[in-house]
Amino acid sequence: NYKKEILLIKVMNVDIILITYNQEKYIAQAVESILMQQVNNDIQLRVIIADDCSKDSTLEIIKSYEDKSPYPFIYLKGENNLGHVLNYKRAFEECKGDYVAILEGDDYWTCPLHIQKLVDFLELHKECVLCTTTPVFYYNEKEFNIDYYLHIKSAVEYYTTADFLKNNCIANLSACIIRCKAMKQISQNIYSSTLLDWIFYISLSEHGLLARLKEITSVYRVHSNGLWSRLNETEYDAYNVKILNEYNNLLNGRISDGVVAYENKIKKN
Repeated sequence: NYKKEILLIKVMNVDIILITYNQEKYIAQAVESILMQQVNNDIQLRVIIADDCSKDSTLEIIKSYEDKSPYPFIYLKGENNLGHVLNYKRAFEECKGDYVAILEGDDYWTCPLHIQKLVDFLELHKECVLCTTTPVFYYNEKEFNIDYYLHIKSAVEYYTTADFLKNNCIANLSACIIRCKAMKQISQNIYSSTLLDWIFYISLSEHGLLARLKEITSVYRVHSNGLWSRLNETEYDAYNVKILNEYNNLLNGRISDGVVAYENKIKKN
């Protein structure tokens, strides 16, 4: 009877995507945050390393952890630099599990139950295709707050496509776990975009709700030479209009009404 009960246990496979490019300064902390994850026996993990031809020691540092890892490492081969978006695309194509957890090489998880908690949430909420937490932001190695994310009052917030057409409701991909089946259903056109995360969320939201937990389980590094940190408010609004119009073209006009509404909001302000 005991053996029969074991066979009835549902095993869930979680692919952890590690996205890297020239991140030798941060990558050890990222990998260590993966290895510290504690999951139940019904969850099996594997780590997919999508290194985009780093020119520094990023890949060597990752390999130095392989013998210490309880999870298998899968290295995606590539001879040419693909760029951020296409590097994500090939990593997503490699995923075969039930869920996909994402970590970029300059971010890291702070909670050993990060994966377990998000998988548990998605198992209980079949209407959701993505679950994320609210990260701590680091700017030039110092913690700081972004007012945009301080409004969260409830323990969980749910977002639809309409919400994402008003603004990008999720800070970054490194705090997210996604249903693999839903991820495979989104339009391949999005990988022609110059900026992936926002259109990725919009596309996923066409297949279900996206949930954000107020709980903090990760750190998101924002660099001084990053796109968003260089823009003032006017430039930020103009860029968003440009990128939403790009998204609308890639999604065959499905978000036209949302783009117009965003443009009108900018004009009123």
